[in-house]
Amino acid sequence: MYLWVIIATFIAALFALNTSLRPDIKELYVEPQAQTIITKMYVQHRAAMNYLSKRNRNSTVLNLSYRPGELTADMLQADLPYGFQQDSGFTKFTSWVYCLDVNHLEEEGVLALPSSCTAGLPPSDADGATDDGTTGDSDDGTGLNPDLGDGSNCCSGLSTAVYLVTYGCVPSKWRDVRSGKPDAMLLGAMRTTTGFTHGLGYAIDRDELTDSEVYTDENQYTEVIHTPMGVYGQGGQFYLPIPSYISETSTGEKSFANVCGSLRRHNEDYDPANPQSLDDMYSSCDYCLVYMSRF
Repeated sequence: MYLWVIIATFIAALFALNTSLRPDIKELYVEPQAQTIITKMYVQHRAAMNYLSKRNRNSTVLNLSYRPGELTADMLQADLPYGFQQDSGFTKFTSWVYCLDVNHLEEEGVLALPSSCTAGLPPSDADGATDDGTTGDSDDGTGLNPDLGDGSNCCSGLSTAVYLVTYGCVPSKWRDVRSGKPDAMLLGAMRTTTGFTHGLGYAIDRDELTDSEVYTDENQYTEVIHTPMGVYGQGGQFYLPIPSYISETSTGEKSFANVCGSLRRHNEDYDPANPQSLDDMYSSCDYCLVYMSRF
């Protein structure tokens, strides 16, 4: 009896080897995986938006305002759905607040910051950064970089543009093997999960695009600022420039410039013949998924 069971199992296994995959395997298994990646970033960014909307940026009272720096998972806990987890490596997304001078979005360093952030900076800090790579003093335990200068709220003021950016590496499974950019499956997942969302896409150097890819007849969003990087969404009409300060200036190890911007070093760091820790390997990306909103 048992012998016949073993023989039948062996025959079934041989038969399975010659059976083609289900024609709907893409819809049932592959696409939902890609949609999960986009949904995770979208949910975290919307939670960060809720966090900011419940606080008055003109206030200097802790927990009643917000300041430049990272919005950690602990800070967003009340606004994230139950069970939400921040993963690690290529599936972790970071949410970061930037407060910039609306009249200097094409500038980097101290010129891009509101006067309330720079009034108290000594001449040695004219580049807007300290020795540890952050802007201003060290972390005060809240998870945010403290305000700069005279201690006033850097995000307040009529001339201040607040940018919320959520970003993370394009997972290797969803990268085009030749270009490293998000593949068609992941870009398709953006459309099916969030529609054509302004500011959602992947970070790309401006010189990788031609004017025809940015300026189209249907284009509703033109380049109001001309900067080295932008967010390239589902189609050229959704290209959105990223302020230079965000993409060019380091404000901490996990800030956008270090992970996804001009300071990213993934290509030159990665050497298959010289293995390194995953933290170092994933510290920056060739291409990042990005969701950027301005307040």
